Amino acid sequence: MKTELINWDKPTTLYLLIVNSFVKFGITTNWDRRMKAYDKELGPSDYKVITRIQFDTRWQAELIEQIVKWRLRKWAVNGRHEWVELPIQPVLDCISQSISEIKPEFDKHKYIHKNGTDRWGFYKDIAQIYFSEN
Repeated sequence: MKTELINWDKPTTLYLLIVNSFVKFGITTNWDRRMKAYDKELGPSDYKVITRIQFDTRWQAELIEQIVKWRLRKWAVNGRHEWVELPIQPVLDCISQSISEIKPEFDKHKYIHKNGTDRWGFYKDIAQIYFSEN
């Protein structure tokens, strides 16, 4: 998806699912469409929604999602960054800690999404700066 085609100011949901022994997290601006896609891909009984966190804008949700991705990368399923092999509680804790630390400083980071594909490096840097265990 091209950066310039994304509505960065649209309210966006960060969600967490359990799929078999994996935890899957992601973001969406259209919850119903996303669930229909998972129903088709996985089957409606093959996943369980654990939590949904609403953000005012897509750029905020992507920032948190990407920080969480970098923090949990050691447990990521090969080739699928938003799928981790961990119990649910550490993933919930990581999301909660990331939001608590970053949310008060959203204004410092509100232009990263305008860096196109270069934004991925900025997300990694932020994860490393704020969360030194990375």
